Order: sequence, then structure tokens, then C-alpha cells
Amino acid sequence: MRRQKNSKKKTASRPSPNRKMLIAYLQYAVDDIAVLNDTSATLVKAAIDNLKRSQQSSQR
Repeated sequence: MRRQKNSKKKTASRPSPNRKMLIAYLQYAVDDIAVLNDTSATLVKAAIDNLKRSQQSSQR
């Protein structure tokens, strides 16, 4: 008998406005994280290049 009560909950086919806002917010957050990851990866590469240069100049 309890299974009949649960079957009524599956009528929400389109997301609610709150869910749309949450999805949009998460997409912005993911985009920001991707930009930060690109920036940090660039900084790490630059730091590695600087270390390699300083090692080469100290070996001369």
C-alpha cells in the first residue's frame, strides 16, 4: 500500500525555478573553477620554467 503513495511523486517533469537557479549557479561556479585551474596551471608551469632557468644559469 505504501508504494502507491510514492508513485504520485514522479509528476514533476520540469525543474522548479529554485532548481534552475541552482543549476545556473553551479555552472558559473564550475566555469570559475576551470578558469582558476588554468591560471594555477600556468603559474606552476612558469615557476618550473624559472627553476630550470635558475639551475641552468647556476651551472654555467
